[in-house]
Amino acid sequence: MEDERKYHRLYKFPNGATLIYYRQNLDSTTKLAVGFLGGASKDGKIKGTAHFLEHILIQETPKYSKSYINRFMRNNNITSNAFTSSSYITLYADTPNSRLEELCKLYSELLYNRTFNKQTIDLERKAIEQEILMDAAEYDPKEEEFMSAIQLNYKKDTILGTKNTIEKIDDKVLQNYIDNDFVSENLVITVVSSLEFEQIKTLMEKSFVNKAKSNPELKFKPETPEYYPPTNIHILDTAKNLKTAEISISYLVKQTEKEASLFKPFEEFVFNGFSGRLMRQLRTKRGLVYDASFDSTPLAGDMSLKSIVATTSKNHIKEVIDTIGNIIKDLYTRGISERDYQDFQNLVYALEERKSGIKIMEPLVLLSRYVLDSEIFYNNQTRNIKKLTRDDVNNYLKRILKNSNIIFNIVGDFDEKSLYSLKEVEKRLHAKTSKLLFNKTFKTFLEPDTLDFVMPSISTEQFFELNDSGKVGFVYGSYIEQALVKKYFKKLGLQPRKTKDKTITIDDGKELEIVITTSSAKPAVEQNDEYIER
Repeated sequence: MEDERKYHRLYKFPNGATLIYYRQNLDSTTKLAVGFLGGASKDGKIKGTAHFLEHILIQETPKYSKSYINRFMRNNNITSNAFTSSSYITLYADTPNSRLEELCKLYSELLYNRTFNKQTIDLERKAIEQEILMDAAEYDPKEEEFMSAIQLNYKKDTILGTKNTIEKIDDKVLQNYIDNDFVSENLVITVVSSLEFEQIKTLMEKSFVNKAKSNPELKFKPETPEYYPPTNIHILDTAKNLKTAEISISYLVKQTEKEASLFKPFEEFVFNGFSGRLMRQLRTKRGLVYDASFDSTPLAGDMSLKSIVATTSKNHIKEVIDTIGNIIKDLYTRGISERDYQDFQNLVYALEERKSGIKIMEPLVLLSRYVLDSEIFYNNQTRNIKKLTRDDVNNYLKRILKNSNIIFNIVGDFDEKSLYSLKEVEKRLHAKTSKLLFNKTFKTFLEPDTLDFVMPSISTEQFFELNDSGKVGFVYGSYIEQALVKKYFKKLGLQPRKTKDKTITIDDGKELEIVITTSSAKPAVEQNDEYIER
């Protein structure tokens, strides 16, 4: 049997550096990403440091001027850029093989012979300020509210930092970041190339690996988000003048990232496309939707978010819910047929044949898979998928879908009285009784990170406003009101009064009531038949 390591391989150097190699046979080109784990999660007190450093990395060095770097890339048909995530900073490029060694010399200089010029830093600060403005224009508060509802230590994407924090960044801050993160144990190089592995290994070792200092104590360990125990969340969001209603049903499922990636191709086979159950039942047979889809997103910390999304007219919301509920029930009671199982296996073989022949892969994808501890190489994944039996698949579907915890969300201009009650939704979608509920009267009232008066040690803060009742609810994990509520009340010029049932009440003539509910407290805030409970 041919040695598959010739085509894809994860290699660890003695000093802790990592090389991920993927063989492609399209043409004489190489794509690579070289950088260090850490990213924005290593920013410390000054948000935006890692991203700022990424900007500086592609500027001039003592050996290469900025104009030379630009000419070299342009004249040799090389695509080059840099990228920062919450977990890494990396330079990446697509280059002809004939220019690979020269590119590596340049990248090595950018990473290891870095000097800081005040004028360059000030110019990049202005560019980043524009980037912050662009990011703010694209901000989606619904996405943030959704993630805040399921993740204890969720924070709005802080990679860019703020105008205030980037003003504090200078050469000393940038150098300190390099000293505490750019070590061989954090060095990861991903290469997709038509060149042989040994040739790549030798070049990467000479250009990057041997030049990295070693310090095992500085090895980066990715931060693991903390998720709530799976809970049901109910959101009805009225949006005026919409002719349609978007229904989203999400499942917060405990499973490893590898298990999620193993079953994801099958889940997509079952649910998606015109032959999938969603389109077949919702569109082909009933004409209720134009499109409906399923998606599975691995979340760190052995959790996955699986979502079914369908857009329909506001008059057919109940029918869509019923149809999706019937699909779910059929899958966890009867499972897939032998014919479905064989059809899927045929698809896997066809996918394997196609992928084996083309071998298209991006270095940043390989890097992300490595950081997430997922299955890096496609051949390994298909080999494991082919081992799945029909019983494996049916047992998995039953575990995921039966009596599950859901996040149920509808956005549209609809009459809430015409919808199913919460309990009816749970019944029809075969979900558990709700443990944590956010109904449509809630809006995000205050995000503590935005006002920057919450200590870094606080893991979870959420303010919600009840439009109709004049009440504000604050749901938290382990944090009492000392740092947040007192300062919030001070901003309003109010004095809180704390009662035995952990309810803080104030009276400012507007009958405003603050209710703090902890994980150990069961009292709910009642408003007719709508409530939150934790």
